[in-house]
Amino acid sequence: MEEETKENVVEAVIDAPNDTDNLTSIEEPLLNDEDEEFLSTIKVDECALITTLIARRLVMPLVKLAVKLGLSANVVTILGGMSWVISLFTIVASAQLFVTQHHIWSGLLLLYTAFLWVWGYLLDVVDGSLSRYYGTSSRRGFYLDYVFHLLFKPGFVVSIGIALSVLNQSDVWLYFAILALASNWTSAESSSEHVLCQEVGKGRLDVSTLSEEIRYKVFVGTTDIQTKAEEKKANFFKMCYTLLKEILNYYGQSVFFAVTAVIDILIMAFCYMFNDKGPFVWNWKLLTWSYLILFTVLIIRIPFRIYREYARISLVDKDKTE
Repeated sequence: MEEETKENVVEAVIDAPNDTDNLTSIEEPLLNDEDEEFLSTIKVDECALITTLIARRLVMPLVKLAVKLGLSANVVTILGGMSWVISLFTIVASAQLFVTQHHIWSGLLLLYTAFLWVWGYLLDVVDGSLSRYYGTSSRRGFYLDYVFHLLFKPGFVVSIGIALSVLNQSDVWLYFAILALASNWTSAESSSEHVLCQEVGKGRLDVSTLSEEIRYKVFVGTTDIQTKAEEKKANFFKMCYTLLKEILNYYGQSVFFAVTAVIDILIMAFCYMFNDKGPFVWNWKLLTWSYLILFTVLIIRIPFRIYREYARISLVDKDKTE
């Protein structure tokens, strides 16, 4: 990005009437005089609350490091995506080590898996920040980022299901993982996007004829998940409700299960030291119950999500006829 362009971006961010306070509240502890050039990396219209509360506070140093190392946004996307891919195997290996009574190695590998889940999430934020810093945002970069999302979303839920199947020596978890796969894959949303792309590509849908409100709802999203994160911090209860929705809607899943895995590790370590039966007293129970409850809710939601996307498509036809 040329220096003049970068300065314009920074000035636009600083002068924005509604977002200056947001930047101060989110990033002020991280910023000093030499950080000013990195202001352009902040996504002022961030919709994910969990990113605003957690990831953004950790991203600035990682962006600086990536710039010093000369890493491009696409390279960071690949590094983050590969972290997620590796985690799909380490979680299963950890379960296998547990049942063969290699408890310490199992705990370390589970801890490493939790790290990979969070590390991949952080790098998923860093790549966007880097693209804004360099001024290299592109559809190809967004495509690469989205590919890893679609690889990880189904792989994440299936890998945990396989691990629980190994851990409990039961195929029931495999069947549950298959059902959970459908809930986390968001096939309803993917289908509606496919239909819309087909219509636009074949010239049967002229987006310019749609009202701005309908265009946003159809192509960006029909739910309030896209609302700015700062608006979701109005009060404590709204914030908790939003975080719960983000865990259900994938944004916070990897972070949630990483925290759950770490708590399980701490409890198992306690059992290993102070209980005669060792870690078998607590064999991933918190992660198991969290997985069961969370994806049962998502499985129940499948027909409602199908209806929601059907209504999303119908908005186009309704708007065209008015």
